[in-house]
Amino acid sequence: MNPRTARLRQLSLDALPRISPERAVLITEFYQANAGLYSIPVMRAKSFLHLCQHKTVYLGEGDLIVGERGPAPKLVPTFPELTCHSVEDLEILNSRPKTWYRVAPECIQIYRDKIIPYWRGRSMRDRLFARMKQALKPGGLLLLEGYRPERLVANADNYLNVKLKLLPASTINARRDKLSSLIRNMQRAAIIVSFKTLC
Repeated sequence: MNPRTARLRQLSLDALPRISPERAVLITEFYQANAGLYSIPVMRAKSFLHLCQHKTVYLGEGDLIVGERGPAPKLVPTFPELTCHSVEDLEILNSRPKTWYRVAPECIQIYRDKIIPYWRGRSMRDRLFARMKQALKPGGLLLLEGYRPERLVANADNYLNVKLKLLPASTINARRDKLSSLIRNMQRAAIIVSFKTLC
């Protein structure tokens, strides 16, 4: 390993993972200024252009590849248009013992004052859950967030076959039928949202 690579490696190892509000602020300001002016696909394209024009581009000394996903190494952006983190989410990210991200008080304040008020009820997650049956919402029978339907089916079968293998076959079959019905409802809700609301 040459000295330049060794130095860059050490800088990467020493950097703390942190949450950056930069992208969230840029995307929120764009949507606030342009809501209703364009179709959803055009809004997405124009918001991407806005990010490209205004995002901080990291130029590290000695780097041969320019740019990071955030304004600096291990400074992680968020995507409030998809899922808007609550203040509690940010505090958990900052304090959990494993896979933590440091969240500065200023970042939490920006979320509290600017990001959360705009995206509450507007994020894709909020709109999706608003269209799903109660059983699929947080606090209902199952929370299916973050799973593609094919993964859900595999995970459901694994759960039913491994975790519940001591139950009578009739109980397992009844639970499998209920889970299959929930997955079908989730797929329909996701399709409705994707094609009628989000596109």
